[in-house]
Amino acid sequence: MIYLHMFRGLLYGSYKKPRELLWILGMLIYVCLMAEAFMGYLMPWGQMSYWGAVVITSLFGAIP
Repeated sequence: MIYLHMFRGLLYGSYKKPRELLWILGMLIYVCLMAEAFMGYLMPWGQMSYWGAVVITSLFGAIP
């Protein structure tokens, strides 16, 4: 549902003036949502959570 909302915003040009601040705020909320989902995935700290953390941190390590 979030991706449909973001696509609609791109399609209608909701990121243009005078709404750029709302667009930036929406992107910050999206990043917080993804971080919360990742932390929720790590909470049990089982085998699957451990390897998920390894994969995600290695992906972030590849960014220069």
